[in-house]
Amino acid sequence: MPLNVLAGFLVFGWVPPGMLWLGSALIIASVVFVTHYERRRNPVEVLWEETHKEK
Repeated sequence: MPLNVLAGFLVFGWVPPGMLWLGSALIIASVVFVTHYERRRNPVEVLWEETHKEK
């Protein structure tokens, strides 16, 4: 994303509004939280659940 913003500034002279940065921070924080949460789960349990799902 920083490279896209830099390219937009250099090519078009456009500076993104403040809410774009807030939204980006929210998305990044969500990804970090979910990744951390999922890594703490037992991998064997996760594999068991995936292979024995009811179809």
